[in-house]
Amino acid sequence: MKHLPIFSFFILILLLPSCDKNSSDSAKFIAFDLEAGINHPEAFAMSDIVSSISYIPLETEQESLIGKIHIIVIADDKFLLNTRNKEIKVFSEEGTFSHDIGRIGKGPGEYSDARNLSWDSDSKEVLIYNIGNTSLQFYSLAGNFKRNLKVPHNPMFVYPLQNGKYIGSLLFETQLDSLYGKVFQFDTTGTVIGYGKAKMAEQQVPSIMVSPSFFKISDGNIIPLVSLGLGNLMIPDEIYYSKGVSSVEKAKYIYILLGYELNENEFAVEFRKGKHYYMAICNIKTGKSQVMKIDQSGIVNDIDGGLPLDGLYYSTTQDGYLYRYVDPINLITDLEEGILKDPSAELQATINLLDQEDNPVIIKMKIRERVLK
Repeated sequence: MKHLPIFSFFILILLLPSCDKNSSDSAKFIAFDLEAGINHPEAFAMSDIVSSISYIPLETEQESLIGKIHIIVIADDKFLLNTRNKEIKVFSEEGTFSHDIGRIGKGPGEYSDARNLSWDSDSKEVLIYNIGNTSLQFYSLAGNFKRNLKVPHNPMFVYPLQNGKYIGSLLFETQLDSLYGKVFQFDTTGTVIGYGKAKMAEQQVPSIMVSPSFFKISDGNIIPLVSLGLGNLMIPDEIYYSKGVSSVEKAKYIYILLGYELNENEFAVEFRKGKHYYMAICNIKTGKSQVMKIDQSGIVNDIDGGLPLDGLYYSTTQDGYLYRYVDPINLITDLEEGILKDPSAELQATINLLDQEDNPVIIKMKIRERVLK
Protein backbone atom coordinates (compact mmCIF):
# COMPACT_ATOMS: atom_id res chain seq x y z
CA MET A 1 0.00 0.00 0.00
CA LYS A 2 1.30 3.41 -0.98
CA HIS A 3 0.28 6.48 0.99
CA LEU A 4 0.45 10.17 0.25
CA PRO A 5 3.13 12.27 1.96
CA ILE A 6 2.41 13.25 5.52
CA PHE A 7 1.01 16.77 5.73
CA SER A 8 2.58 17.76 9.00
CA PHE A 9 2.59 21.52 8.84
CA PHE A 10 -0.96 22.64 8.21
CA ILE A 11 -4.58 21.65 8.64
CA LEU A 12 -5.75 19.52 5.71
CA ILE A 13 -9.21 18.09 6.31
CA LEU A 14 -11.49 16.54 3.69
CA LEU A 15 -15.17 16.49 4.59
CA LEU A 16 -17.10 13.65 2.97
CA PRO A 17 -20.77 12.62 2.97
CA SER A 18 -22.06 10.54 5.87
CA CYS A 19 -20.80 6.98 5.78
CA ASP A 20 -22.91 4.60 7.89
CA LYS A 21 -23.68 0.90 7.87
CA ASN A 22 -26.35 1.34 5.21
CA SER A 23 -24.08 3.25 2.83
CA SER A 24 -22.61 1.43 -0.15
CA ASP A 25 -19.45 3.50 0.31
CA SER A 26 -18.84 2.33 3.87
CA ALA A 27 -16.90 -0.74 2.72
CA LYS A 28 -14.16 1.58 1.41
CA PHE A 29 -13.37 2.88 4.87
CA ILE A 30 -11.57 1.54 7.90
CA ALA A 31 -13.51 3.24 10.68
CA PHE A 32 -12.02 4.35 14.00
CA ASP A 33 -14.38 5.52 16.73
CA LEU A 34 -12.26 7.93 18.74
CA GLU A 35 -14.91 9.55 20.95
CA ALA A 36 -14.58 7.05 23.80
CA GLY A 37 -10.78 7.32 23.73
CA ILE A 38 -10.87 11.10 23.85
CA ASN A 39 -13.18 11.01 26.86
CA HIS A 40 -10.95 8.42 28.58
CA PRO A 41 -7.37 8.98 27.31
CA GLU A 42 -4.42 6.70 28.16
CA ALA A 43 -0.94 7.55 29.42
CA PHE A 44 1.96 7.41 26.96
CA ALA A 45 5.70 8.02 27.05
CA MET A 46 7.97 8.69 24.10
CA SER A 47 9.36 5.14 24.26
CA ASP A 48 5.90 3.86 23.30
CA ILE A 49 6.39 5.52 19.92
CA VAL A 50 10.14 5.99 19.42
CA SER A 51 12.97 3.49 20.05
CA SER A 52 16.06 5.69 19.63
CA ILE A 53 17.09 9.33 19.06
CA SER A 54 20.08 10.95 17.34
CA TYR A 55 21.03 14.59 16.78
CA ILE A 56 22.40 16.22 13.61
CA PRO A 57 23.67 19.82 14.04
CA LEU A 58 23.47 21.70 10.73
CA GLU A 59 26.68 23.36 9.59
CA THR A 60 26.73 27.10 10.28
CA GLU A 61 28.46 29.18 7.60
CA GLN A 62 27.53 32.52 6.03
CA GLU A 63 26.02 30.90 2.93
CA SER A 64 24.14 28.26 4.94
CA LEU A 65 22.40 30.42 7.56
CA ILE A 66 18.80 29.30 7.97
CA GLY A 67 17.06 30.91 10.89
CA LYS A 68 13.86 28.90 11.15
CA ILE A 69 12.97 25.73 9.23
CA HIS A 70 9.50 25.52 7.72
CA ILE A 71 9.63 22.08 6.03
CA ILE A 72 12.03 19.11 6.24
CA VAL A 73 12.12 16.79 3.21
CA ILE A 74 14.35 13.70 2.89
CA ALA A 75 15.70 13.23 -0.65
CA ASP A 76 17.89 10.14 -0.94
CA ASP A 77 20.79 10.97 1.42
CA LYS A 78 20.07 14.70 1.61
CA PHE A 79 17.99 17.05 3.78
CA LEU A 80 15.97 19.57 1.77
CA LEU A 81 14.99 22.46 4.03
CA ASN A 82 12.37 25.08 3.24
CA THR A 83 13.34 28.01 5.45
CA ARG A 84 11.18 30.77 6.86
CA ASN A 85 12.92 33.27 4.56
CA LYS A 86 11.64 31.10 1.66
CA GLU A 87 15.03 29.75 0.54
CA ILE A 88 15.47 26.03 -0.21
CA LYS A 89 18.75 24.72 1.18
CA VAL A 90 20.35 21.28 0.86
CA PHE A 91 22.40 19.58 3.59
CA SER A 92 24.00 16.14 3.76
CA GLU A 93 22.69 13.53 6.20
CA GLU A 94 25.66 14.45 8.42
CA GLY A 95 24.57 18.11 8.48
CA THR A 96 27.11 19.56 6.01
CA PHE A 97 25.78 22.36 3.79
CA SER A 98 25.77 21.57 0.07
CA HIS A 99 23.87 24.13 -2.04
CA ASP A 100 20.60 25.99 -2.67
CA ILE A 101 17.74 24.83 -4.88
CA GLY A 102 16.96 27.62 -7.38
CA ARG A 103 16.72 31.13 -6.02
CA ILE A 104 14.22 33.75 -4.91
CA GLY A 105 12.95 36.04 -7.66
CA LYS A 106 10.32 36.48 -10.34
CA GLY A 107 12.32 35.43 -13.36
CA PRO A 108 12.33 32.06 -15.24
CA GLY A 109 13.04 29.23 -12.81
CA GLU A 110 12.85 31.52 -9.77
CA TYR A 111 10.23 31.49 -7.02
CA SER A 112 8.76 34.29 -4.94
CA ASP A 113 6.89 32.19 -2.36
CA ALA A 114 7.85 28.52 -1.91
CA ARG A 115 4.65 27.50 -0.16
CA ASN A 116 5.61 23.82 0.03
CA LEU A 117 8.40 21.51 -0.96
CA SER A 118 8.46 17.83 -1.95
CA TRP A 119 10.67 15.16 -3.49
CA ASP A 120 9.60 12.82 -6.29
CA SER A 121 11.67 9.68 -5.71
CA ASP A 122 10.58 8.20 -9.07
CA SER A 123 11.67 11.08 -11.30
CA LYS A 124 14.40 12.22 -8.88
CA GLU A 125 13.05 15.77 -8.96
CA VAL A 126 12.57 18.48 -6.35
CA LEU A 127 9.11 20.09 -6.55
CA ILE A 128 8.45 23.61 -5.30
CA TYR A 129 4.93 24.99 -5.27
CA ASN A 130 5.37 28.68 -5.99
CA ILE A 131 2.11 30.19 -4.80
CA GLY A 132 3.29 33.53 -6.14
CA ASN A 133 2.37 32.42 -9.66
CA THR A 134 0.39 29.24 -8.70
CA SER A 135 2.76 26.88 -10.48
CA LEU A 136 4.77 23.76 -9.71
CA GLN A 137 8.45 24.23 -10.45
CA PHE A 138 10.69 21.20 -11.02
CA TYR A 139 14.40 21.12 -10.21
CA SER A 140 17.18 18.54 -10.21
CA LEU A 141 18.61 17.59 -6.82
CA ALA A 142 21.67 19.62 -7.88
CA GLY A 143 19.41 22.68 -7.89
CA ASN A 144 18.96 23.26 -11.63
CA PHE A 145 15.54 24.40 -12.95
CA LYS A 146 13.89 21.94 -15.36
CA ARG A 147 10.28 22.93 -16.12
CA ASN A 148 7.12 24.62 -14.90
CA LEU A 149 3.49 23.38 -14.51
CA LYS A 150 0.54 25.74 -14.05
CA VAL A 151 -1.76 24.58 -11.20
CA PRO A 152 -5.59 24.90 -11.44
CA HIS A 153 -7.90 26.49 -8.82
CA ASN A 154 -5.13 28.49 -7.09
CA PRO A 155 -4.67 26.09 -4.12
CA MET A 156 -2.82 26.89 -0.92
CA PHE A 157 -0.73 23.68 -1.05
CA VAL A 158 0.22 21.09 -3.69
CA TYR A 159 1.62 17.55 -3.19
CA PRO A 160 2.81 14.94 -5.72
CA LEU A 161 1.30 11.44 -5.79
CA GLN A 162 4.58 10.10 -7.24
CA ASN A 163 2.77 8.94 -10.40
CA GLY A 164 2.51 12.09 -12.50
CA LYS A 165 -0.58 13.28 -10.62
CA TYR A 166 -0.91 15.81 -7.85
CA ILE A 167 -3.14 16.85 -4.97
CA GLY A 168 -4.17 20.48 -4.47
CA SER A 169 -5.64 21.85 -1.23
CA LEU A 170 -7.81 24.97 -1.18
CA LEU A 171 -8.26 27.30 1.77
CA PHE A 172 -12.04 27.48 1.27
CA GLU A 173 -14.59 25.12 -0.24
CA THR A 174 -15.31 25.64 -3.91
CA GLN A 175 -17.31 23.84 -6.59
CA LEU A 176 -15.33 20.95 -8.06
CA ASP A 177 -17.59 19.62 -10.83
CA SER A 178 -20.67 18.27 -8.97
CA LEU A 179 -19.02 18.40 -5.54
CA TYR A 180 -18.05 21.10 -3.09
CA GLY A 181 -14.74 20.61 -1.39
CA LYS A 182 -11.23 21.82 -0.61
CA VAL A 183 -9.17 18.96 -2.09
CA PHE A 184 -8.71 17.97 -5.72
CA GLN A 185 -6.45 15.82 -7.90
CA PHE A 186 -4.94 17.08 -11.17
CA ASP A 187 -2.39 16.00 -13.76
CA THR A 188 -0.29 17.46 -16.57
CA THR A 189 -3.13 17.11 -19.11
CA GLY A 190 -5.42 19.48 -17.19
CA THR A 191 -7.73 16.75 -15.83
CA VAL A 192 -9.17 17.68 -12.42
CA ILE A 193 -10.94 15.30 -10.02
CA GLY A 194 -12.62 16.87 -6.99
CA TYR A 195 -13.12 15.30 -3.57
CA GLY A 196 -15.82 16.61 -1.29
CA LYS A 197 -19.57 16.45 -0.69
CA ALA A 198 -22.76 17.31 -2.49
CA LYS A 199 -24.35 20.55 -1.32
CA MET A 200 -27.44 18.93 0.15
CA ALA A 201 -29.31 19.81 3.34
CA GLU A 202 -28.93 16.38 4.93
CA GLN A 203 -25.15 16.57 4.45
CA GLN A 204 -24.48 19.98 5.97
CA VAL A 205 -22.95 18.37 9.04
CA PRO A 206 -20.69 15.55 7.77
CA SER A 207 -20.04 12.63 10.10
CA ILE A 208 -16.48 11.85 9.03
CA MET A 209 -13.25 13.68 8.60
CA VAL A 210 -10.67 12.04 6.36
CA SER A 211 -7.13 13.24 5.90
CA PRO A 212 -5.54 12.62 2.48
CA SER A 213 -2.51 11.31 4.39
CA PHE A 214 -4.57 8.15 4.81
CA PHE A 215 -5.66 7.55 1.24
CA LYS A 216 -4.82 4.48 -0.80
CA ILE A 217 -3.48 4.90 -4.33
CA SER A 218 -4.90 2.48 -6.90
CA ASP A 219 -4.40 2.72 -10.67
CA GLY A 220 -3.16 6.27 -10.31
CA ASN A 221 -6.19 7.48 -8.35
CA ILE A 222 -6.71 8.08 -4.65
CA ILE A 223 -9.37 6.19 -2.73
CA PRO A 224 -10.65 7.20 0.73
CA LEU A 225 -9.24 4.68 3.20
CA VAL A 226 -9.78 5.83 6.79
CA SER A 227 -12.70 7.45 8.59
CA LEU A 228 -12.30 9.03 12.00
CA GLY A 229 -15.48 8.95 14.08
CA LEU A 230 -15.64 11.73 16.63
CA GLY A 231 -19.35 11.54 17.37
CA ASN A 232 -20.72 14.61 19.13
CA LEU A 233 -17.20 15.96 19.63
CA MET A 234 -16.67 16.83 15.95
CA ILE A 235 -17.10 20.50 15.15
CA PRO A 236 -20.03 21.07 12.75
CA ASP A 237 -19.65 23.12 9.57
CA GLU A 238 -21.92 25.92 10.74
CA ILE A 239 -19.75 26.47 13.82
CA TYR A 240 -16.34 25.83 12.25
CA TYR A 241 -16.90 28.34 9.45
CA SER A 242 -19.01 30.93 11.31
CA LYS A 243 -17.35 34.16 12.37
CA GLY A 244 -20.20 34.88 14.76
CA VAL A 245 -19.69 31.87 17.03
CA SER A 246 -17.79 32.55 20.25
CA SER A 247 -14.52 30.81 21.12
CA VAL A 248 -16.26 29.35 24.18
CA GLU A 249 -18.78 27.59 21.95
CA LYS A 250 -16.06 26.36 19.57
CA ALA A 251 -14.02 25.03 22.49
CA LYS A 252 -16.67 22.34 23.07
CA TYR A 253 -15.61 20.57 19.88
CA ILE A 254 -12.61 18.76 18.47
CA TYR A 255 -10.31 20.27 15.85
CA ILE A 256 -8.20 17.83 13.85
CA LEU A 257 -4.80 19.50 13.61
CA LEU A 258 -2.68 17.15 11.53
CA GLY A 259 -1.94 13.53 10.71
CA TYR A 260 1.26 11.64 9.97
CA GLU A 261 2.21 8.07 9.18
CA LEU A 262 4.23 6.16 11.77
CA ASN A 263 4.81 2.95 9.83
CA GLU A 264 3.15 0.83 7.13
CA ASN A 265 0.07 0.10 9.23
CA GLU A 266 -0.12 2.86 11.81
CA PHE A 267 -0.74 6.59 11.76
CA ALA A 268 -1.11 9.33 14.35
CA VAL A 269 -3.61 12.17 14.41
CA GLU A 270 -3.41 15.22 16.68
CA PHE A 271 -6.54 16.93 18.05
CA ARG A 272 -7.40 19.98 20.06
CA LYS A 273 -10.44 20.48 22.26
CA GLY A 274 -10.48 23.82 24.03
CA LYS A 275 -7.03 24.23 25.60
CA HIS A 276 -6.31 20.49 25.66
CA TYR A 277 -4.36 18.51 23.08
CA TYR A 278 -4.64 14.81 22.23
CA MET A 279 -2.94 12.28 20.01
CA ALA A 280 -4.67 9.20 18.57
CA ILE A 281 -2.67 6.28 17.18
CA CYS A 282 -4.61 4.04 14.80
CA ASN A 283 -3.69 0.71 13.20
CA ILE A 284 -5.31 0.10 9.78
CA LYS A 285 -4.44 -3.61 9.94
CA THR A 286 -6.02 -4.40 13.30
CA GLY A 287 -8.59 -1.59 13.44
CA LYS A 288 -7.43 -0.69 16.97
CA SER A 289 -6.78 2.82 18.23
CA GLN A 290 -5.43 4.47 21.37
CA VAL A 291 -5.83 8.08 22.50
CA MET A 292 -3.47 9.96 24.79
CA LYS A 293 -3.75 13.41 26.34
CA ILE A 294 -0.77 15.69 25.75
CA ASP A 295 0.01 18.30 28.39
CA GLN A 296 1.74 21.63 27.76
CA SER A 297 5.22 20.09 27.82
CA GLY A 298 4.35 17.27 25.43
CA ILE A 299 4.94 13.52 25.67
CA VAL A 300 7.63 12.74 28.26
CA ASN A 301 11.04 11.87 26.82
CA ASP A 302 12.02 8.73 28.74
CA ILE A 303 14.65 7.70 26.17
CA ASP A 304 17.53 10.15 26.52
CA GLY A 305 16.20 12.82 28.85
CA GLY A 306 15.91 15.29 25.98
CA LEU A 307 13.06 17.38 24.66
CA PRO A 308 9.55 15.97 25.00
CA LEU A 309 7.53 15.03 21.94
CA ASP A 310 5.13 17.90 21.42
CA GLY A 311 3.24 19.40 18.45
CA LEU A 312 4.73 18.11 15.19
CA TYR A 313 3.70 20.85 12.76
CA TYR A 314 7.14 21.08 11.19
CA SER A 315 8.06 17.39 11.37
CA THR A 316 8.47 14.73 8.70
CA THR A 317 8.07 10.96 8.80
CA GLN A 318 9.83 8.84 6.21
CA ASP A 319 11.28 5.32 5.96
CA GLY A 320 10.59 4.53 9.60
CA TYR A 321 12.02 7.74 11.04
CA LEU A 322 10.50 10.90 12.45
CA TYR A 323 12.48 14.09 11.76
CA ARG A 324 12.05 17.44 13.47
CA TYR A 325 14.28 20.39 14.35
CA VAL A 326 15.15 22.45 17.41
CA ASP A 327 16.94 25.79 17.76
CA PRO A 328 20.25 25.56 19.68
CA ILE A 329 19.21 28.29 22.12
CA ASN A 330 16.33 26.10 23.32
CA LEU A 331 18.62 23.11 23.99
CA ILE A 332 21.27 25.26 25.68
CA THR A 333 18.75 27.08 27.88
CA ASP A 334 16.87 23.91 28.83
CA LEU A 335 20.13 22.23 29.87
CA GLU A 336 21.33 25.24 31.90
CA GLU A 337 17.99 25.63 33.68
CA GLY A 338 17.67 21.93 34.47
CA ILE A 339 14.56 21.46 32.34
CA LEU A 340 16.21 18.50 30.63
CA LYS A 341 16.05 15.67 33.17
CA ASP A 342 19.08 13.33 33.17
CA PRO A 343 20.14 14.01 29.55
CA SER A 344 22.19 11.26 27.92
CA ALA A 345 25.93 11.64 27.31
CA GLU A 346 25.32 11.96 23.55
CA LEU A 347 22.82 14.75 24.03
CA GLN A 348 25.03 16.63 26.51
CA ALA A 349 28.02 16.35 24.14
CA THR A 350 25.92 17.73 21.27
CA ILE A 351 24.68 20.69 23.33
CA ASN A 352 28.18 21.51 24.63
CA LEU A 353 29.36 22.05 21.04
CA LEU A 354 26.53 24.42 20.15
CA ASP A 355 26.41 28.20 20.10
CA GLN A 356 23.12 30.04 20.53
CA GLU A 357 23.43 31.58 17.04
CA ASP A 358 24.13 28.28 15.28
CA ASN A 359 21.85 26.71 12.71
CA PRO A 360 19.09 24.39 13.97
CA VAL A 361 19.69 20.79 15.03
CA ILE A 362 17.82 18.01 13.21
CA ILE A 363 16.43 15.37 15.60
CA LYS A 364 16.14 11.93 14.01
CA MET A 365 13.91 9.45 15.85
CA LYS A 366 13.47 5.78 14.98
CA ILE A 367 9.75 4.91 15.04
CA ARG A 368 8.82 1.62 16.64
CA GLU A 369 7.52 -0.91 14.13
CA ARG A 370 4.67 -1.83 16.47
CA VAL A 371 3.16 1.08 18.36
CA LEU A 372 -0.20 -0.37 19.42
CA LYS A 373 -0.02 -3.09 22.06
